[in-house]
Amino acid sequence: MADGGSFDTFPKLLLRNAAQFSSRPAFRHKDLGIWQTWTWTQVTEIVRAYAAGLQRLGLQAGDTIAIVGSNRPKLYWTVMAAQALRAIPVPVYSDAVADELAYVLAHADVKFVAAQDQEQVDKVLSVSDRVPHLRKIVYDEPRGLRDYDHSRLIAIHDVIEDGRAALAANAALGGQIDEIIWQSEGSDISIILYTSGTTGASKGVMLSARGCIDAVTDTVRFDRLTDSDVALLSAARLGGRSLPQLCTGPCRWFLHGVPREQ
Repeated sequence: MADGGSFDTFPKLLLRNAAQFSSRPAFRHKDLGIWQTWTWTQVTEIVRAYAAGLQRLGLQAGDTIAIVGSNRPKLYWTVMAAQALRAIPVPVYSDAVADELAYVLAHADVKFVAAQDQEQVDKVLSVSDRVPHLRKIVYDEPRGLRDYDHSRLIAIHDVIEDGRAALAANAALGGQIDEIIWQSEGSDISIILYTSGTTGASKGVMLSARGCIDAVTDTVRFDRLTDSDVALLSAARLGGRSLPQLCTGPCRWFLHGVPREQ
């Protein structure tokens, strides 16, 4: 078993990385042909603001939030922000058909959904009557969504900005978010992953933070990963093997391939 020490949840590791590797690149993502880079300090600031914004929307410890989409920084940050509040992320494959999506959302008692774009928002809205506890849908890409009913829709960007404003207005709020993080435990449910359902109804597998961190730490040790390595995040593993490695060390994490110059 790997040694997690007192850093037995992913949000705790995120705070550790911000302190130890502050200016090092944490994420890189190619947008319109241009590589965008976020340091560990920047990611931590975004996640803290995002968590504050989600908290203001009503996300609480123990609540479930589904993430539906492909490789996008804001979707990974959704997982981190949810875990910072001790809420539980539930990744769903972006190509899941409406009936598959409805089953997972209802079975996991999802209250919030983070969707990548209009396609995923449409899919969620089409089954919303089968998800009785769904409160809000936050989305990454606004294209095509301007004329939608926004009573339950809100852009992730706006949630983050609302959280930033709340943090600026209340000096104690950031400390309160961090206190929630430090109160979290390795036995907390870190994420719920659903099986493919090839032999029957899909089943939700609840993974503890400690179990995920132990598994990933062992993988990092076995593969001898160092801070000079680059890891690619696969959309097919959103919340699977790739995601938990985000906060276990100073490796750089790339979305959508590797740049020619490193």
